[in-house]
Amino acid sequence: MLPLKINLSDNFYKEEYRSGYLVTRDIKELWAIELDLLVKFDEVCRKYQIRYFLAYGTLLGAVRHKGFIPWDDDIDVVIFREDYDKLISIAEVEFNDLYLLQSAYTDKNYMRGHFQLRNTKTCMMLPYEAKIVEFNQGVFLDIFVLDGLVKDECLLKKQLVEMNRIRRLMKHITYRNSTNMFKKMIKKIKAKYVEIIFGSVKELFDRYSKIAEWYSDSEDVEILMFRYKIEECERYKRCWYDDVCYMEFEGMSFPVPKCYDEVLKVGYGEDYMTPKQVGTSHGKLIVSTVKTFSEVLKEMR
Repeated sequence: MLPLKINLSDNFYKEEYRSGYLVTRDIKELWAIELDLLVKFDEVCRKYQIRYFLAYGTLLGAVRHKGFIPWDDDIDVVIFREDYDKLISIAEVEFNDLYLLQSAYTDKNYMRGHFQLRNTKTCMMLPYEAKIVEFNQGVFLDIFVLDGLVKDECLLKKQLVEMNRIRRLMKHITYRNSTNMFKKMIKKIKAKYVEIIFGSVKELFDRYSKIAEWYSDSEDVEILMFRYKIEECERYKRCWYDDVCYMEFEGMSFPVPKCYDEVLKVGYGEDYMTPKQVGTSHGKLIVSTVKTFSEVLKEMR
């Protein structure tokens, strides 16, 4: 039995070709876990009147396929800063047991610049992180924050430099494991030193978030906490998210920005409706829909 609370028909799990691409039962089971996470997230957001929108490949999948892009492996959503803050305040009340809303506030070893909603009974690990991080690595839903994007490139560069500096410090604290005992000892000593001098991951993340908010009133927005360089930034108009509409995604309905056409053109170009089979941004993942990441790690040793 898959660890999820929604009921999907047997047909959902059947192997099939979509846009000429074979979607296996294993992928369907992963999608089922991710859909369950999205439904849970949607329920909580409705309860607390938190605005969110399908984003990136999930938005493209809704518009073009009425569901997952056949070769995609995750779900992405975006929220604005004020809704992000609201989500933090209710995280531990609404997400527990099967679900973990993961951030530096709820998982002391977590250092990413965005939230992830995890299914704690499953596994979805990046291979290079599998044995060096200590945070929960269940199947996830990515939650990104839209912040103001200043027009002045000098100011933007300064902002990103500061964010990257703190990001590196958070990694020094959390990337402290190694299969080599000597390297592991050195990493742990370095992590402790960084924590004493610069503060805990939670304290660093607070500073990181405040830097992302520097230009909160800008008319352009972007997911700054996921960017490293100016050339990586994409400019979305804040007004494109003023209105919401609902769109089908795997037989269910979820919110998208009413100006989704403009959003998708920025992210994928004018011809976004033409399928282009590309690899996922994660590359090869270590996935189990029936075992926890701890169980999978034990088997890997």
